[in-house]
Amino acid sequence: MRNPISTRCVSSPSWRPAALLATLGAGGVGTLWLTRPDLYPFGSEDRVTVSVTHRIEYSTAGTLLVASAAFGALLLAGASARRTRLTDRAALLAALVQTLFFGLVMTDASVMSLLGYAVAFAGPALVVVAVVAACLRRSTAGFLIAGVTVAIGIVGSRTGAIDLTVVTTFWSNVSHSFASFGTRLGWGLLMAGMAVTWGWVTARLIGWSRGAGPPAFTRPDAVRRWGRVATLAAAACPLPYACLRLLWLTPWPLDLRADMDRPEIRMQGAFLGVAALVGCTLTLGLISRWGEVFPRRLPFVGGRTVPPALAVVPGSLVAAAATMAGPGLLLSSLESDGGIASLALTVLIFPFPVWGPLLGAAVFAYHLRRRALLTAPASSQ
Repeated sequence: MRNPISTRCVSSPSWRPAALLATLGAGGVGTLWLTRPDLYPFGSEDRVTVSVTHRIEYSTAGTLLVASAAFGALLLAGASARRTRLTDRAALLAALVQTLFFGLVMTDASVMSLLGYAVAFAGPALVVVAVVAACLRRSTAGFLIAGVTVAIGIVGSRTGAIDLTVVTTFWSNVSHSFASFGTRLGWGLLMAGMAVTWGWVTARLIGWSRGAGPPAFTRPDAVRRWGRVATLAAAACPLPYACLRLLWLTPWPLDLRADMDRPEIRMQGAFLGVAALVGCTLTLGLISRWGEVFPRRLPFVGGRTVPPALAVVPGSLVAAAATMAGPGLLLSSLESDGGIASLALTVLIFPFPVWGPLLGAAVFAYHLRRRALLTAPASSQ
């Protein structure tokens, strides 16, 4: 019996529009950088040194992107020819090379930083929404939390324990930083988008060229074993960073220079530390019951099934962003002449090279497990 996934992909190769868009984009950006070097955001003049692109000047980067466009054009042309096992593998290899080029060379930790701050700022907002929703449902816990929070705010502002100027200064610093790096961040997001696009094409081509049954490691019993290990390891990765940043709230702020020891900087570290803990907790949800069914105590959604995409999409984005941040971090650490010990300490605190792949594996295991659960009733009939 023919593989239904393979049949669908052959009759409707939906990856071609995405590959065409990425090809045209690479050609356009590469030509722009070659003709307008002033628009090139990376290179030796870039203030962000934890990146591979810091070592690549505009002429090299522009040429590489034009070559990427030519590579993409060959892939699309080959896909229009008669399909053979050789052409299938060549197309898959070409898409994989494009993914690795944009993801590991042209992208850096800026995307991960953006996601980290997004989680840091979204966390308090989500807590406020949850407390308000609990109060609307006349929950005793909701009223208690709201009352205690308001009381702490009033007492803290009156006694000076909570200084609102620190909050405004913190917000101003973060806003200014993102504004000053806005153009560069935009280019970084574009390169990351190209990597994600080619990654999606690669995934589709895997299905397009597959003719046999699913690999052994995707069977439910195997997924449960390696998925649990990958999830626990991925959840542990952000813990050293979280502990280090949360220490900024104590009299022993490790890794905080004396000239940077200000209340707003300590608050920034606390926000990022909490964001890392949130990431750890959400990762554990990939193997927990509440990752499949919302806890009943939650307002509005309690007791309902968690849509798989709610975990797969953001989890995949974070995994991709962490993986993209890895090469620049490793390169910068190796160039610092700190030796193996310095490299190991850097990876321990900023575990992007291992965290990204581990989180990707954990999300993939969750996807396979949820898909098996959703299709089990239909297949048993």
